[in-house]
This record gives sequence, C-alpha cells and structure tokens, in this order.
Amino acid sequence: MSSKKVRVIVLLSFCLTTFFIKDSLSDEKSHTWLNNYLAETLNGLEKLRTQKGVLADKAILFPSGKYKLIHNATSPTNIGLDLILQASREDERAGFVIAQKNLSFLKNIERHKGSGLFFNWYTLGEKTQVSGKNISSIDNLHLAIGLWTISKKWPSKKIGIIAAELFQKMDFSMFVSSEKGLIGGNFSYKNGSWERDAYNFDHFGSEARSLYSIGLSLGVFKNFNATKVWEKTFENLIFNFGGETGSLLKTWDGGAFQLLLPELLISESNYSSYLKRSFEKYEELVFLEGQRLGFPFALGFSASSFGHESERFGDLPGYRGQLGHPSLVSRINSEFQKTKERAAWDQVMTPHALFLALNSRNLHRFQKSFHNMEDVADFGGGLYRKGWGFMDALHVKGPYRGQVVPSVLALDHLMIALSILKQTSEEGLAFERNFILDSSKKEKLTHFYRLLDQFKK
Repeated sequence: MSSKKVRVIVLLSFCLTTFFIKDSLSDEKSHTWLNNYLAETLNGLEKLRTQKGVLADKAILFPSGKYKLIHNATSPTNIGLDLILQASREDERAGFVIAQKNLSFLKNIERHKGSGLFFNWYTLGEKTQVSGKNISSIDNLHLAIGLWTISKKWPSKKIGIIAAELFQKMDFSMFVSSEKGLIGGNFSYKNGSWERDAYNFDHFGSEARSLYSIGLSLGVFKNFNATKVWEKTFENLIFNFGGETGSLLKTWDGGAFQLLLPELLISESNYSSYLKRSFEKYEELVFLEGQRLGFPFALGFSASSFGHESERFGDLPGYRGQLGHPSLVSRINSEFQKTKERAAWDQVMTPHALFLALNSRNLHRFQKSFHNMEDVADFGGGLYRKGWGFMDALHVKGPYRGQVVPSVLALDHLMIALSILKQTSEEGLAFERNFILDSSKKEKLTHFYRLLDQFKK
C-alpha cells in the first residue's frame, strides 16, 4: 500500500474518531439537563411515597415550602408505571427496594376473585381499603405491564416470582365484545352483582388503544386469540384525523396523555408510519401553541391539575380531565361543543405533555423550552422547584394567566420520569426492552400495527 493511501486512511480514521467523540460528548452534555430534571422528579415522587411503599396520588405545595398529601390513595396505573420506572432505573438497587415494597402491597390487597384484576382505587390510610368497587380495563393493563416487567427484570428473585404469579392470575376476557372485536372500559358493582358498563373503547385516539395492541399481544385476554379479535376490531374502531395535512391523530379530549402514553410504553412510531407522522405533527403543534398564546416555550395540553384545594383559584376544580389541544379534540366529543367547557379546554398547560413528546431528534429544541419554563414563577413559587421538579400546571389564558398550580400528581410525575429515562438510558425502558426480546409477542404487535396502516391507506 502506498504511503499516500496510508495517510488518507489514517486521516479518515482520525476524522471519524473525532466525529464520534464529539457526538458522544454532545450527547452526554445534552443529557445532563435531562438527568437533572430526572433527579428532581424522582425526589418529588419520593415525597409522595407512603409508608406502605406505594405512591399517594396527589400533593399540594404551599409558599412556605411545606406540602400536604390531599389524595392519599393509589391506582393500578400509578403502581404499574412506578414498577416500570423502578425496573428501568440506573440505580438498580434503589429500584429493587421500591419495587419490592410495591409487590408487598399488591399481594395483600383485595382483588376481584373471578378475574384476578385490581380495583380502581385503594385508600392508603392506617388500613388499606377499596375506594368504590370498579374495575378498569386500561388501569389494570398498565399494572399488568408493570408486573410483567418486574417478572422479566428479576425472574429468580422473590419479587419477580410474585409479580409473575399476580400477572398470570389477571384475565381481561370479561371486557371483550366478541361480536365487534371491541374492549370495554369498566365493570361496576351494583345491586349485589358486577355489571359491565355499556361503553367500549372504540375511539382509537385514546391511551386505551394499548389494550388492543399491547394487551392482546401480551395474552392477558386469555379466552381470545389476538388475530381473530383484530379481524373485527378495525371495522368498528373510530378514527379521527385532523390538522393541516389531515395526518394528526385526534384524541377524545385532545390531550397528550391520550395521544402519547402508548408511544411512551412501546414506541408505536417504530411500527406504524401513520402514527409516526402524527407524533411528528404533534411536536410542531406544541411550539405553534406557544406562539399563539404568547409564551417563550412550547405549550402542551392534557388532563392535569386545574385549580387548587384552597381559595386561591376560586371555585375551579382541583383536577380537570377535559383538557387538550382544541384542534385535536374528537369531532364526536359533545362536551367540547359546549361554550363554557370549550373556553377552559386549553386554559392550563402541563409539563408532562411536553416531556411525552421528547425523542432523539428534538432534545435540543425542547431544552430551550424547558429552560424558559424554569423562569416562570408567581407569588406562590415557581413552575419548577428544587426537590420536586415541575409543578403540574400553569394557567396560560383566562383570569389566572401566569399563575402556577402548585400541585404534583403521581401519574404525571411518573410519565415525566419515564419519558426522560427513555431518552437517556442506553437500554431504554425495561418493559419495551424485554417485550421486543420475546419474538412471539413482538410479531403479534407488529401484525397489529401493520393492520392499522393497511386499514388507514
């Protein structure tokens, strides 16, 4: 080989090496701000954690720095996402200890005997009690995902064995409408017997679409074959798409949680080109919303805190589920058509709606937004607080514009933490990592999204 060729190869090798070193350093630097947010978010979650080891649902903060748990109860979704978080943490020992406490709680609480499913809410007082006998399909799916994740993360440990046993006992078959291929949302205990609520999750723009994709792929509907159910499902699902190009998936309330939680859990954009385009359009939308309402950062809308359990926000409810981007609200949502309701639909922004939109392409763009959000404060304190992370909401229009809602919700904090870990962890989230290693389950999931794309062509 000539010396000239050697010099060219050495130079090329040097350039490539330099490029990768710089790229690596750039990634490391870009993740520092995210890791700082993660640390504070985890601190906030631990303040919500009770002596029973599980997270209370909500806390409010006072200007003095003190806080109070105002909904001392937990749900299957809160526990399920917490389990995924603990199995995904870099500090594996800390994650194991917390997961162990969650499993100890779960194995000792009341469940529905016929299905092995859990009730919607459990109070966390001196004695744990069921708060209203209702069984939610999507809440139980989130818990099933968490249990399955723990069983794969620590298969030979006691908590992995307990998680596997609880998961195996869960059967969602009672929710399926076999003639339509649709899945119901809830069972209620009325007049001494269990009754299936009339509604099905037939609107695709919902976090509940995970029941069809992840749930059937995981095999939690024990009496049903996934492929046969899907043959009828797509004929009966309702799809709403909007936006300038007509490619943005509309959700029932227009909220980010409904649009992006399934993407957080299983990266739908890796399987469906249709959903990938929709999520990309959502990213553009949140920045346009910031410009529309005159803020130096993106604005995301989703179910969140709304008022405060004090006189500060008058008679506003502490929480509002009907929050979202007006342009993304389903055309068949009749509540949105009411003038009074419509005016409040985008009255507060919530940080979790932006964290859910994070991906490897847009970290730098969102970094600027989050940095500007750190400067937002009112007489009661900032939108971002040391030891807590981001508060749950900020009023961006109406009489309370510019005022922070000083509360923290377990669910919203969990989604923030998981969104960050998905971007910063080399291995991603533990559920998705283990799921794609199971070729049979991954094949089913791929088939579902292939059917979706074919149906939407």
